Amino acid sequence: MGLRMGRMKAVWIGVCLWVGAVHADVLLDQGDLSGWDAQSFVGDTQYQRVADAQRGFVLQGVADGTASALGFERRIDPAQTPWLEWSWQVVTAPTLGAPEQSKAGDDYAARVYVVRKGAFGILSTQSLVYVHSNARAIDDIWDSPYTGKVKMLAVANGTSGDWIRVKRNLAADWQRAFGRSLDELDGVALMVDADNSGSRAAARFGQIALRAN
Repeated sequence: MGLRMGRMKAVWIGVCLWVGAVHADVLLDQGDLSGWDAQSFVGDTQYQRVADAQRGFVLQGVADGTASALGFERRIDPAQTPWLEWSWQVVTAPTLGAPEQSKAGDDYAARVYVVRKGAFGILSTQSLVYVHSNARAIDDIWDSPYTGKVKMLAVANGTSGDWIRVKRNLAADWQRAFGRSLDELDGVALMVDADNSGSRAAARFGQIALRAN
């Protein structure tokens, strides 16, 4: 994958974001993709609503050497909703032949992004990407191999097929990752990708919600 495409994958957000007040805490529930938009980088990861024995309906993503994301564009005030909570289940982890902090190893069965659009559009966009890591310790932070404007944070690891609940304080994580305070965010995204390794990855996502506490 070329450098330009890799950087787009790392910093992705629509340049023309809809910006408005937060009307609801729940962004994804029961696999319903209302309000979510797709962005393809390398082919199309297949996202679909599927039945799950534990959760009713969930969103499933399957990547076969592909990388595409789903984004929910929304202005988020971390003073009002400082917590992001979600659940995911890794079904198939990508087979990596390189460290995940390298471009060749930059594939994850499950990612959730939070994105802040800067004053100069996509050139100043910053993203914090929560990942289900293949090998990194939980709470490790490292730069995306494509740009320092994107920080990766491991919130789970290993290849367990269990459902995992994650709850993160957005302002605290942003401060750790970027060394500065967080005033607002412009959206949330998720992705299942396996383009760099040319392998297969699959994951399921439960509810994604912003919470006051």
